[in-house]
Amino acid sequence: MLKMFTFIKASLSLFWPRDLVFRVTPKKADESIIRKDRRELLLHILLIGIILLSISIAVSNLIWKSFYDAESISIYVAIFWSIYNVVMLVVTILYIINRHYYRQKYRFPVKVRLQIKVRDSEWVTTTTCDISRHGVCITIFDNYQFDDDKISIILELPDGPLKAECILDSSVLQPNGFRKLGLTFQPFAQKEQNRLLYFLFVNLPRDAFNKQQLVPNYTSINDLKFPIKQ
Repeated sequence: MLKMFTFIKASLSLFWPRDLVFRVTPKKADESIIRKDRRELLLHILLIGIILLSISIAVSNLIWKSFYDAESISIYVAIFWSIYNVVMLVVTILYIINRHYYRQKYRFPVKVRLQIKVRDSEWVTTTTCDISRHGVCITIFDNYQFDDDKISIILELPDGPLKAECILDSSVLQPNGFRKLGLTFQPFAQKEQNRLLYFLFVNLPRDAFNKQQLVPNYTSINDLKFPIKQ
């Protein structure tokens, strides 16, 4: 039910198309998920107010016949369905308000080949589990060690390698002998940030739709336009 206004906006774009704009400004990117959800609820709260107003008008009309003349059964049916819609809206809005937000930033489940520098300047090739604009999650054999918490990686995006320095945030041993690492990007060039954002918010959704994959896979050599670093 809460998707109603989103679908209406999408339908209106068929009649009043607008140019799509790719924004990468910090203000837009840093807006919290909670604030976005609250803003989407405003129209639904307004709709609840309108329905409650219509219910009060219908009830007063039943008592005093002050607005219009209609059969009582029709008014009762209209009141019933209005109350039903209000209850459904209130329940869903309360669910959104009370929802726990475990993640503050969106993560995109995607498999991308990645090279990571381990101890003794050795480069190891692995695969990502998910990527966000702030970091990446990977799996690696547990027997690899690192010189310190600062780790160099090369993310092999379809349009070319993206080099980044990362901080090791988390390390969790998996039952299969692999270790899952959470890496946070250190600040890097704006041009490279734009490449990453374009991949996450443009290329990735488009390829997921075209290939009908919930988790797009870019680890195939055919998906890459540059030689693999050995």
